[in-house]
Amino acid sequence: MVITLDGHPAAAFYGFRYRHRFCFYQSGFDPAFARSSVGLVMIGLTIRDAIAEGATEYDLLHGDESYKFLWAKTVRQLIRLELYPPVRRGRMHRHAARVTAATKRLARLMLL
Repeated sequence: MVITLDGHPAAAFYGFRYRHRFCFYQSGFDPAFARSSVGLVMIGLTIRDAIAEGATEYDLLHGDESYKFLWAKTVRQLIRLELYPPVRRGRMHRHAARVTAATKRLARLMLL
């Protein structure tokens, strides 16, 4: 979905519905139209369309961005599950993933 103002794209949205759940996946807006709250308007329109299509749930997915709390009162806890084959190659991949994650955490700490 795209909202246009004065012939120019002001906001765009990408989401998908699976069975009864509509999932907010990605959106964006032109900062020139920020004062018009086109991002919030876009979410409102997609909620309306999701209901019209038969969705009974609108999932804002992962993230704790402040605008999401304008639309939702609760947060689902998410978990991450990583599985590796119990062979040498799997152990090597798991070790590399842990080293990468630790390096990213250290870089974040150093940049703060």
